[in-house]
Amino acid sequence: MDIETAISEMLGAIGEANAPIDAVMQIEQFAWIVSFADDTRMEVEADVKNARLIVFTDLGKPKADEKSRIMQTMLNYNLLWQETGGLRMGLSGDGANALLIGDTPLPDVSEAVLDEMIYNLSKLAGAWRLFVATGSMVSGGTNADPSEDMMIRV
Repeated sequence: MDIETAISEMLGAIGEANAPIDAVMQIEQFAWIVSFADDTRMEVEADVKNARLIVFTDLGKPKADEKSRIMQTMLNYNLLWQETGGLRMGLSGDGANALLIGDTPLPDVSEAVLDEMIYNLSKLAGAWRLFVATGSMVSGGTNADPSEDMMIRV
């Protein structure tokens, strides 16, 4: 079985087994969207050339007055790659939106690994979306920095 078919089948099984997942659809060769009931969207891409499976989600656009602090926090988070299991953050191609990104070697991909990646990123993304939107990871709070419990390994 080729890698594209294998990933499609794994994502289909994950989607059927997880109530919060509303839909899984392939958007192009080696690329899928996983949509959740809470409007979270994960993108899954197989980078066959580099033998990596990448899962990422858009966290939104930082407010202009918070952009510098949020970008600094994102860079600091990237330095914690050993504690986060290699998760990292970046900006979209146009630089407007923050992204949360995780990846794993394609040879290591199994349904269990992919399910864990998608689940963990979806949970972590909620707190990061709040931080990008408000500058805080605590609803109603101000200026909270990401806590250690937000560094989920995938």
